[in-house]
Amino acid sequence: MSIPFDQIERVDVSESEVKGLLKGDLHLKGFRPALKVDWANFLEHVVIDKSEGHIRRILLTPNDPEEFKNILDEALFRYKQDREGGEG
Repeated sequence: MSIPFDQIERVDVSESEVKGLLKGDLHLKGFRPALKVDWANFLEHVVIDKSEGHIRRILLTPNDPEEFKNILDEALFRYKQDREGGEG
């Protein structure tokens, strides 16, 4: 599966949904049906919201979710800078 950078609206790191449920957090705020690539319900995971397509939220559990998010944020920043620089 690939997600074009121009379709990524938001990237977040979220705690285990099971851990959240034990604390009483139902994760209903901003709810979107999601494709869960792996064990996202049970582990800290990355949430990627998309602007297009049938599936608009992807949950996945890389080895280090924070590092994954940071690297993706940097890549998105460079992509947006390159697009803006190419248009002007």
